[in-house]
Amino acid sequence: MSKESINSPLISVILPTYNGEKYIAETLESVLNQTYKNLEIIITDDASKDKTVEIIKSYNDKRIKLYENENNLGIANNTNKALSLATGEFIMMQDHDDISSPYRAEGMLKVLLENKELIGLNSKMFYFDTGISREEIDRNLSISEPTIYLNEKQLAVENLFNIQFFHPTIMYRTSILKLLDTPYMPTFKVTADSILFARFMELNAKWYVLENNYVAYRIHPTNTSKIDKKVNNREDIIRIKHWVKATLPFATEEDLDNHVIGRRRDEVLSYTGKTNKWIVDYYKRIIKYNIENDIFDHELLLKTLAYHLKFFTNLSNVFRPFKSLQVYHSIDELKPYLESNGKVLYDWQRRFFSALHWFIFGSRRSLMTKE
Repeated sequence: MSKESINSPLISVILPTYNGEKYIAETLESVLNQTYKNLEIIITDDASKDKTVEIIKSYNDKRIKLYENENNLGIANNTNKALSLATGEFIMMQDHDDISSPYRAEGMLKVLLENKELIGLNSKMFYFDTGISREEIDRNLSISEPTIYLNEKQLAVENLFNIQFFHPTIMYRTSILKLLDTPYMPTFKVTADSILFARFMELNAKWYVLENNYVAYRIHPTNTSKIDKKVNNREDIIRIKHWVKATLPFATEEDLDNHVIGRRRDEVLSYTGKTNKWIVDYYKRIIKYNIENDIFDHELLLKTLAYHLKFFTNLSNVFRPFKSLQVYHSIDELKPYLESNGKVLYDWQRRFFSALHWFIFGSRRSLMTKE
């Protein structure tokens, strides 16, 4: 990035905090040490009961703007407050326990400035826990030029089955927030961030994913998604359905229910023999819809559907191998992307013994329930 542009435009770094004294110094320093300097760092502290605020106040940098809540607002409302105070042209999210590469802001901004039609993007992440040294973290943080991993059509395919939206890594144009009354919906305790992305997609936002590890994501017992697994699982189902509906408006409630089932091994097994006709019809409708509307990267879509068709049919017919093969070969458009029958039957055999073990010895959840 040229020297002429190094002080323009302004990026608003959104950093909500709550009881983050263990990590906030390391996180804040990673933001202050960005190679791109024109930042405002908006910190909204949600009535922390530890030394978070004291640590933040120890930094003497005019870019830091600290706001202290008198009462705890909750993560969604606290983040919404921070967004309402942003004055930059771009938003860069920063969790209070993660570490950003020093090149993160500059690299991501470069892509956004070179692609005017792009609303936002996120990067990959490097995951670490307490047993890793800072030197190893730094080695795994990317300081290289940004490289596109997924464009908007490829991303649309991946998000159908394997969500590629990593909230702590996102940067986007502030202008899109004008189209949303409430960015982060307080009714969602864990997945409000992913629901926001689904709403971006509903607004036809063009979005990329970068190959670079621009953020190191800290794994610890107080990660939001680990606090209440039941809430997380329940909201995850809502999120998946929301995302699928955002890209496949023809999807019925049955489609959405079965789509969720198809992503979980125990759920597919509990529906043995009841979904063969549905999966074939559903995938054919997806292929037809894309031919007519060009939403997905078509070749990647066919490869992905072929992969998941094998997974789904093998599991839903885990005690009927020839039925599995029959269903697997029932969509003409997918045949060029199918594996050999030998590979499919080998995979079926592996899943058969795994399923048999689950049925005999049980699991953390009953395979015969829908819960």
